Amino acid sequence: MNIKKMRFVNVNGDDLKRIRTSCNKTMTQMGELMSVDRKTIQNWENGVGQPKGNQLFTLMIAAGFDFTAIINQLSLLKNSDKGRND
Repeated sequence: MNIKKMRFVNVNGDDLKRIRTSCNKTMTQMGELMSVDRKTIQNWENGVGQPKGNQLFTLMIAAGFDFTAIINQLSLLKNSDKGRND
């Protein structure tokens, strides 16, 4: 895979709000799930700062995102590493 040809998606405040509201969570409820203050959620949704990777992952899990493909790919990588001594 050529990383230069990969398209990275930037998650903006509107996306974060869309994800949060899709799982019927208030800012306070989502903040509790993500271990941040409601004001932090509000800031992110208003374009002030962004969640860290693990926080975004938590948000996506709460919204019911399907990570099956990623988990399957990781399993394939683990299996291909067996027997290698790098």
